[in-house]
Amino acid sequence: MIYEHNDRLKELRYKVYTIDEVREALASAKEKLFPAEENVRILSNLRDKERSDVESYEGGNISSFFHSLVGRKEEKLEKEREEMYDAESRYNMAVYELNNIEINISRKEEELRELLMMTEEYNTLISDKRRMLGSTGRDMGEFILMEENMKILSSRMEYLADLISHTETTLSVTDELLKNMDEAEYWAERCTRGGKNKATWSEIDGRDTATNAVYEIAPKVGEMVGILNEKLVDSGFEGVTEIELDMEMYSFKDPAWELFYGHRSLLWDIQAVNETTRNFRSTVSAILDRAKTELAEKTAEYTDLKMKYEDMVIDA
Repeated sequence: MIYEHNDRLKELRYKVYTIDEVREALASAKEKLFPAEENVRILSNLRDKERSDVESYEGGNISSFFHSLVGRKEEKLEKEREEMYDAESRYNMAVYELNNIEINISRKEEELRELLMMTEEYNTLISDKRRMLGSTGRDMGEFILMEENMKILSSRMEYLADLISHTETTLSVTDELLKNMDEAEYWAERCTRGGKNKATWSEIDGRDTATNAVYEIAPKVGEMVGILNEKLVDSGFEGVTEIELDMEMYSFKDPAWELFYGHRSLLWDIQAVNETTRNFRSTVSAILDRAKTELAEKTAEYTDLKMKYEDMVIDA
């Protein structure tokens, strides 16, 4: 009874582990789809234009009349037809390539569906045989140890995936903040070119518009930092416990300070905050790199352990 699944398990064993290759091939094929569709659209328009040119010339347009006067109508018509045939040939080739891509996508999608069903069946059979092995009274210590290790790895992988997702979101919001910081710094620098308190209204408006955008976005970054710090508690990354970012600095200096020292004081303030924000981004980016590296390592370790575990189940 215990071994009745083995033939089917061995049959499925190496098929189910090709699923990632099929997914990658499908993704690669889909990346080619839009460019191919766009190429067909462009060449379709070109083909229609060349057809129209030939029909118009054959119908006796002004160009045709002119060339008939100088005795070059047939020569010109032949050239127009050659351009039309070339456009049609290029269009037909593009359609052929698009059809091949669509067929490839369809085949890969079907292959993926079949592999997903095989994977479900394979996992069910592995679980069934594992339960049957446990009911025989044999020593299952090694099995249990590997199962616990897989649970630990799986839990860490889930945590890292969540950390990566949140870190990427934090970087995205920070990039939006930096874009407006750069804009604010540009206009603040423009405001200093005419000397103390001699900026134009358009320059002041450009600077104030950008700084107002900073005021709106900065709290979003602060919120993301708070959540990120909560997640970093369990990161286990050496030297990383909490990220600090003083949100009050994004209010910049009091307007009265600017009136006393001129526009340059605000420029200095914006430049300092911009540098601090970029340093913060570098810190978050480094955390993202560490998380991605560890996730890749843990994924490989989990896959290797899972394959060894399944081999034990099948060979038992």
